[in-house]
Amino acid sequence: MFRLFRIGGISMEPTLESGAVVLAVRWPRRLLKAGMVVAVNAAPAKVIVKRIAAITPHDEIVLESDNAATASRYCGVPLPRDRVIGRVVLSRYRADQAKGSPSLG
Repeated sequence: MFRLFRIGGISMEPTLESGAVVLAVRWPRRLLKAGMVVAVNAAPAKVIVKRIAAITPHDEIVLESDNAATASRYCGVPLPRDRVIGRVVLSRYRADQAKGSPSLG
């Protein structure tokens, strides 16, 4: 299963720019690793895209933004793994944005 999301801010720049559309695929939670970019249910009706900074001994994920100049209340706070919707595997920019798209590993 997969879902599409539009990036609505600068917190993941330069990896993902505001306006980019990303594809998140369902990923086995036991295979989540630090460094992966994921879509997460942060709050009711709020989905965020962040990078996994760490996985705690209590099997929670800690998120971070790629843009150190931004702050997010969800970064640095352990969240249950079951909040992860999927791993971001592809992104595309709108035609009126900069050429090309980043490659996500």
